[in-house]
Amino acid sequence: MAGTKALTDFLHDILCGDQHFLGGVQKTSRSLPDLLTAIVGWGNSLGRGLDEIAAVIEPCLRQSVLISLLPAKALDPNYQGSIDASIDEHLAQLKINLSQEERRVVRDVCINLRKLQGLSSQEARNRTYGISQLKAERLEYERIVNRQNGRCIWCGVHFQNSNVEPTLEHMAPKHLGDDLPDGSNWALSCSTCNAGKGSVLSWAATPAAHDYINRTDPFGSNKITQVHRWSVLMRTRRCSICSTPPSETELWVYRRVKTGLAIPSNCSTSCGKCALAEQLEVLVPIWSPKEGARQLPI
Repeated sequence: MAGTKALTDFLHDILCGDQHFLGGVQKTSRSLPDLLTAIVGWGNSLGRGLDEIAAVIEPCLRQSVLISLLPAKALDPNYQGSIDASIDEHLAQLKINLSQEERRVVRDVCINLRKLQGLSSQEARNRTYGISQLKAERLEYERIVNRQNGRCIWCGVHFQNSNVEPTLEHMAPKHLGDDLPDGSNWALSCSTCNAGKGSVLSWAATPAAHDYINRTDPFGSNKITQVHRWSVLMRTRRCSICSTPPSETELWVYRRVKTGLAIPSNCSTSCGKCALAEQLEVLVPIWSPKEGARQLPI
């Protein structure tokens, strides 16, 4: 069968297709049809459809497109000219037209990057909002809480849970999104999800989303790292069985490939009710220090 052969050739190329150990990971397929056929076969082995595989790739492309819209002049600390003029010059070079609203977004990213350029992470935190500052703006805080139904935007844990520490989530990292006056870059998350997200814009552009493992990653039989957990939550965004979103229930990561590592390709998400009904292997997150008492649904 053509599909089986394509996958067999693909696996051989990855594992043994280069003179250097694992050098085949960096190779390219002979043609796009060969690559797609092999990926479909690989997805079938993991119980993943092509749409789920594509969902990991597209955010990487979207992030690349976004960053390519930023003009070099606007981010040069020695540039004293108009940021708008540098954007106009760059868009003309790219032969791309943007609306005024779209140009404002590009300008805001440039301004935010310049604001925090060269600062340490602690200095950057001191210049941006935290949860205490947001709570001081009571109406805005309540608006966000109500919008999220009182739950973490990523995993859906309810903030009434005494073992949960709410944090201010900058949806676009601070150096790109900052604290916009309209609050559009703010959300609320538990501290474990916030730590898993870190300072990334596109979840799919992170190594963890592509199943990379670090030397220091823990590999307990039923444990999952914060970054791998968040990648799975971000990819699925709802219970994979009943489709309930995190605005309505708490989501858990389970291992659907029972013999595989606790990495995104082998995992999916479930609400507690479905996890119990289906007897799923729910993985234990590496909780943040202040949330160590959080309990699994089983």
